[in-house]
Amino acid sequence: GGWLKIAPRTPLLPCTRACSSRSAWAQGGAPPLAAPVRQIRQQEEVFGEPGPGGCSSAAVAPCPRRRAFVTIQRQVAPGGWPASGMDVVTVQVIYSNPYTAAGRPAVFHMRSVDNIAALKELIRENLRVLVQEQRILTSAFGQELHDNTTLWELRTQPGEPVSVTLVPAPINLLVLSGGSGGSGHTRLCLFDAERGEPLHELTEPKDNVLAAVVDWNHHRGLSAGWESTIRLWDLAGGKTLRELQGHNACGVFCLAADWVAQKAVSGGQDCTLRIWDLNSCMLVQTLVGHAQPIFCVSMEVNARRVLSGSQDRTLRLWNLDCCETMQELSGHSGTVFCLAVDWSWMRALSGSWDCTLRLWDLSTGETLQELRYHTNAVFSCAMDWNSQQAVSGSSDNAICVWDLKQGLPTRHLYGHGDTVTCFEAEWSTNRLLSGSLDGTLRLWDVESGENLQTLQGRTGDVRCVQARWLGGASVTQAVPQVAVPNALVPR
Repeated sequence: GGWLKIAPRTPLLPCTRACSSRSAWAQGGAPPLAAPVRQIRQQEEVFGEPGPGGCSSAAVAPCPRRRAFVTIQRQVAPGGWPASGMDVVTVQVIYSNPYTAAGRPAVFHMRSVDNIAALKELIRENLRVLVQEQRILTSAFGQELHDNTTLWELRTQPGEPVSVTLVPAPINLLVLSGGSGGSGHTRLCLFDAERGEPLHELTEPKDNVLAAVVDWNHHRGLSAGWESTIRLWDLAGGKTLRELQGHNACGVFCLAADWVAQKAVSGGQDCTLRIWDLNSCMLVQTLVGHAQPIFCVSMEVNARRVLSGSQDRTLRLWNLDCCETMQELSGHSGTVFCLAVDWSWMRALSGSWDCTLRLWDLSTGETLQELRYHTNAVFSCAMDWNSQQAVSGSSDNAICVWDLKQGLPTRHLYGHGDTVTCFEAEWSTNRLLSGSLDGTLRLWDVESGENLQTLQGRTGDVRCVQARWLGGASVTQAVPQVAVPNALVPR
């Protein structure tokens, strides 16, 4: 609201503190303007009286005196008026990323009036870097920059590039949750679970998200649901990279991936398993054998094996070399909704509509144990064979902790108000993250049974979850568990 009076020939009056043209611009003075123009130097008389909007022009210049002069260098067009364009600043961003050559900075061309917040947006859109996990420092002095710092303030000389460095500041618990969306909710959300703050709300899925797997090292993910396509995501940028098309019917209920081998497997409503090459995003194999929809799957690429569970009440162990069933595991009397596998020990745990869990020897196809406690369908499970522990979640709203040596429950975790649909476990620290149709995620101490934290999943109900724990990716390598779609109630 203040105003400036141009007085080119008025002598410069003394000021109680030094005022450079740079600090004047930083405090709200006019930034440099780019055009085929000439440079002039002029003095501007700054008055402290309120302008038409009631604001004092003292906010424009840093001089504390009521009336003072500051020297400002501007570019003006040949006619004497400021040029219309802004001058361009070259910004070099030094960062660590597996997709770029070591030490090779990313380069952006921005206006001098743009600030660090605008630079973060460019980084988010163009680099596979999660900016919320980065501190932006000046490369020369190592000083952390704030969002409102302008590029003009960082430039030492006109025409010289501005160099900044990204320093990782990892989030302790990074979570991706998927669900049905609904009023005021998204279907897929990446958030800082420790602070409960959303980082990206991914709005592109057109229908419920029922399964997801994540490559935390490269910030990529796959999601699937009632769409017939599978989406490959850039989670740092919050956008779809590719869509994988191949299933014949809407409804992809389960996913598993080996990100090192760049292979993924999906199963769903069309009763088939599809093997994908994630480099080309092309379908490479189709496994046919189940008579009804497939709800859970796990894959071991090195051993060329896939294990799947179906509404036909069976599990099938597949050989990827010949695309045929090696073992058909029978025993459940209802739909197999979830499974967890330890491929090194060839052990698998499955949960079913029949309210039971079964521990399998995949070498022989035999049931080693039948675990009974739940009073309703079992929709989620996780297992750590080394510690002989497992957890299961059910429509009875309870989480059961199991001792696999004895085949008995050791603890029950209560808190969810609806079906427990999915798990992510960090067995080395005895932490468990559970998701439910009640729309919450709960963090548990498995050993004590304490509910450490309750989080809003931001997706309406929570159908699937992936977590990255501080110190590395989640140790749960099995497919994320999915809830039964509301429109389908198999028995």
